[in-house]
Amino acid sequence: MSRCDLFVSLDSVEFPNRGINHRNKIRTKEGWDWLTIPIEKKCIGNQIREVKLPQDTGWWKKHWNTIIANYSKSAFFSEYKGFFEDLYREKRQEKLQDLNEAIILHMAEIFLIKPKFLRASELDLDFSLHKTDFILDILHTVGCTTYITGTGGSQTFLDVEEFKKTGIEVNYLKVDTREYRQRFSGFEPYMSAIDVLFNINAEKGREYIDTVLTEIPS
Repeated sequence: MSRCDLFVSLDSVEFPNRGINHRNKIRTKEGWDWLTIPIEKKCIGNQIREVKLPQDTGWWKKHWNTIIANYSKSAFFSEYKGFFEDLYREKRQEKLQDLNEAIILHMAEIFLIKPKFLRASELDLDFSLHKTDFILDILHTVGCTTYITGTGGSQTFLDVEEFKKTGIEVNYLKVDTREYRQRFSGFEPYMSAIDVLFNINAEKGREYIDTVLTEIPS
């Protein structure tokens, strides 16, 4: 997100059986663990924007208590805890998309990351398209000339040649596993952004983000 001018949230795609839309990794004394929202199985296959948060609200308290247990003694927890404390106490969001957006946009603001943010559902798209064709439809609709994507799964389903035919460049984003200070001994890579925020603060966290990201042309 820090490398783009425009970020499009794919809220109109199907909520997957396995994915990270409803979970993220946090650092623990034992290593790391998932912080997972217990989304009901009946939501699998629905558009992400339609997925409702569980009616049983006990998970809000459980998540916040888990964050406190693992981060309250981190160097900058007190400085940045306010937003998250209010988020978990007030329980304003009723849908997964709204909760994710609230967290993503807050973290972007804290780290001074300022792309324009759009939802796919707000665009005039052909929602019958899939994979490469759907991404291309988004890019053409918003007028982008470069598509930045992660390594891994995206390299499997994207047809890069189709992008090149339409004059769109594809850059893969590689994430380095450079170490930073975490609360517990040892180092665990690929944690949630709150791990960086609570341990090394927003300013140094942004510097870290810029340092570990490398764009690789296709």
